[in-house]
Amino acid sequence: MDGRLFLGVADNNQSAVAVVGDSGGRIVATSVGRSINHQRHGISQARENLRDLLARTVGSQGWESLERVCFTYKSDLITSDHEMAGVVHGVLDVTEILVENFARSCTLGMRTDRDRMLLVGGQASLVVFENMEGLRFQMREDPMVWDFQRRLQEKLNIGCGFSGHEELSELLELDGVQLGELVVSVDNLARKGNLLALELVHEVAHDLVYLVIKMARHFQSFDPVIGLYGRVLFGSQLVYERVCHLLGLLFPHARVQEATMAPAKGAYLSTLEERKSPAEPEVMFDSPLLWGNLEQRGWQSGANGYQVAERNDQQVF
Repeated sequence: MDGRLFLGVADNNQSAVAVVGDSGGRIVATSVGRSINHQRHGISQARENLRDLLARTVGSQGWESLERVCFTYKSDLITSDHEMAGVVHGVLDVTEILVENFARSCTLGMRTDRDRMLLVGGQASLVVFENMEGLRFQMREDPMVWDFQRRLQEKLNIGCGFSGHEELSELLELDGVQLGELVVSVDNLARKGNLLALELVHEVAHDLVYLVIKMARHFQSFDPVIGLYGRVLFGSQLVYERVCHLLGLLFPHARVQEATMAPAKGAYLSTLEERKSPAEPEVMFDSPLLWGNLEQRGWQSGANGYQVAERNDQQVF
């Protein structure tokens, strides 16, 4: 241990998750803040959001200990280290800025000696898989097909006149409704017996599972670790339960678990990899320090009983 710290940031265009650890792979702090995507929010806002995220994660006294930072973006539109210089310089004095591919961050953040997969169900629908030999594969749904709000509108168009149509259509009339809020509202209606809402959440769940099925041809064994990530997956109890149930039937030897921090952990680990620092897998996978820190920083159990991360109305997924 040399006293220096390393920062990994995963951004989904709505929010950013930060993981800070030392050179030995020990996670010491985490936080959730607003997006640092300057392409979407502008340089000025991105810099302000980065300052806020740093203050939440390491405080005003911890910035000087940060040696390297790595960003990963779910949109994969930001790929250049130089592009991030305008956001970081003047805010954070680090020796090196890295940008990691999102798919690689996902699998790197799920350190295990088994085949590993991250199933993403949020603004995007995709699955990232890496086998034990390090071969990585990625598959995603067409954004226009997956878009939850569009799917809701199509369901209303088809189900015009059906029972529950009116209360479901009211959700699209709300101004400024965020994806997470929309998913929770649809799930609530489905659990109250709204048939159109129930059809929608089950179709979404089946589409997510079908992504896993298509990716399964790359499995070297049928006991992979499958991580779950995304606001649709965690915003809807019915989607979550259906996905877990079907995956359990299809792959009874697989381990299905929540992996909300995997991309940020992977970005942090990239800083160590570049530095050629030794890292201990058992520390970085399901670290007690990580989850203890999350509890201290406002991670709460959602109404559905699953862990949902919220900070200043920003959801991590």
